[in-house]
Amino acid sequence: MGIVVQGATHECNTHSLDCADLPYTITSWDEQQLSEIAVVDANNDGSTWGLLETLPDKYSMQYRYNRYNAADDYIFLHPVRLTTGIDYEAQLYFHAGSDSYREEFSVGIAPNTDLTKTQTLLPTRHIDSKESTRYNVRFTVDTEGIYHLYVHCTSPANRHMLYLDSLFLDVCGEASIPNGVENMTLTSDHRTPHVVNIACKTPSYCANGAPLAQLDELVIYRNDKPIHTIAHPDTGIVISYNDTVDIIDNYTYAVIVANDKGPGHAVQKEIVAGTAHFPFTHNFMDGIGFFTINDRNADGVTWHLSDERFGGCMRYISSAVEDADDWLFSPPVYLDGSTRYQVEYSCCVGLSSYPESMCVMLGFVPQPQEMSVVVSRLNDFTFINDTVIVAPFDVHVPGIYYMAFRAYSKADSYAILLRSMEIDEYDPNSVLSLHIDNFIRGGNGYIEVDSHAAVDVSIYNLLGEKVGSFIAHRDTRHNIDPGIYIIHAGTVVQKIVVL
Repeated sequence: MGIVVQGATHECNTHSLDCADLPYTITSWDEQQLSEIAVVDANNDGSTWGLLETLPDKYSMQYRYNRYNAADDYIFLHPVRLTTGIDYEAQLYFHAGSDSYREEFSVGIAPNTDLTKTQTLLPTRHIDSKESTRYNVRFTVDTEGIYHLYVHCTSPANRHMLYLDSLFLDVCGEASIPNGVENMTLTSDHRTPHVVNIACKTPSYCANGAPLAQLDELVIYRNDKPIHTIAHPDTGIVISYNDTVDIIDNYTYAVIVANDKGPGHAVQKEIVAGTAHFPFTHNFMDGIGFFTINDRNADGVTWHLSDERFGGCMRYISSAVEDADDWLFSPPVYLDGSTRYQVEYSCCVGLSSYPESMCVMLGFVPQPQEMSVVVSRLNDFTFINDTVIVAPFDVHVPGIYYMAFRAYSKADSYAILLRSMEIDEYDPNSVLSLHIDNFIRGGNGYIEVDSHAAVDVSIYNLLGEKVGSFIAHRDTRHNIDPGIYIIHAGTVVQKIVVL
């Protein structure tokens, strides 16, 4: 922990700390640095500045929001000795934790002898971008002494996070390290999701605004590890590099340029890239993972993660006026076509009195218009118990594929609940024993079962007595008197009403 001060007195003991030399630079954070600076939780609500471990032994400095209290939290950085009659310049880089929540902060200095005597250098600024943004401050001091540069977070209650990415402080005209790279982009094509293109423009100016004479190197990092170095790149040119990753994950890339005065600010961005391992298995009790959602009819009602049904599932809730056209795409999976495959998934409806419709589709690109193969279809299904559906499929071209669950229920139905899915090699036994892929329902004087494979269907009354049986294959109807029955078809057991 740093020096966390309770209350608004801002008192802390930093007199014994050695002064940092100019230029004073922080480009990454660690626990040692946190132990050397002062953190002030001025409103004493327990939410304040601290380290967030984003990767093993890699930290970010963040203020984490409080649901009920507005922020009033300071971070006083290492002490530096400042002299009268000299112009100083500070550059600080911030980003917000979410594009949907605006964070607030100001920047200033305070004398080491009394941190309550704050002097604001940069009045309150607002930031709602996840892109790292630079803020410049130029200032002088009236009294020679030891000072602390500070950041004061004042975000409203129930926002998100504010990150202090990096900073440097130096005498104006002497901050001749290079600026960070410009226009950094990360891109990955859906057909080659394991390849990430990193592009940026090298700076043309130093941090002090003077023209940049030369660069010694440009280094690209993935998850804090260097992966590519360019020696003596020209200034003001576009650099492009393709990196290859394996397993799908959220990757952080950073680009740092340096000259003979030292490294500039690290510019970084994140991207989801890579493919899922085969066989691919996901349980929505563990979250949405790397699935993506497309509300194609733009009615604001679509798939979402829900804690319904004992732990969690993906749930589609019906619109009252719009037919469903809502897509849930899997992460990319490489299929070489050397075997037959199957998709196994567990689903049900929210209420048996509201039929739902859903199909499973396969394609090369996770866009509705690109999903060309129907693997499984559930028309007007009504089973309310979690039911395992197994559907075989083939691919004729080796490549990277996406699987999509498309809800297309009629307007004013109710809900589809999707528990889990798995893509694996084809197992004929599982298909024959589990595949009741459309529905079991009661009609006017009949029971209807739709199954791709032939399956024995047993009918029981509410006393547990067997009152009938038949074999269902494809869309099969069996006439029976009105009543309430328990239907056992393969591994599926369901209660139905026959009118």
